[in-house]
Amino acid sequence: MFAQQTSGIVKYKGAIDEEFRKSFIEDFKNKDVAPDIRKGVVEMYLNAQEDTYELHFKNQESYFHYMKELENETGKGLKMGSKAGTNEFYVNLTDKKIIEKNSVLGFLEYSGIQWDVKNVTKNIGDYKCFKAVGNRKKFYQKWSD
Repeated sequence: MFAQQTSGIVKYKGAIDEEFRKSFIEDFKNKDVAPDIRKGVVEMYLNAQEDTYELHFKNQESYFHYMKELENETGKGLKMGSKAGTNEFYVNLTDKKIIEKNSVLGFLEYSGIQWDVKNVTKNIGDYKCFKAVGNRKKFYQKWSD
């Protein structure tokens, strides 16, 4: 993708980090829980699937959402993805608004994010990137259907 593009679709894959998965499973095996629950949680982490997301953008607006895929019917029990979430987000940079569609709370609207750029860097490809921490204020807005 080039910086000059003002519209398009970007596809993302989300997966549980392998080191986190191994660490979590080892720690969970030592927890004081019923054996059937322990077995189910461990299997859920071992069989976690990648999640797919899409970012649609045009000029100053974007829409980020989870792409629901067909379930693998080979296993029983709980299913788990990347843990990245399934909420949808709409962003309008002109109005400085972020709207999140939350399955429990409805639509949540955020004011613009205040970024605090840190002096911590990481190279990603050919780019030197700076760590930035965002603070956002949340307020709830009920929308009728």
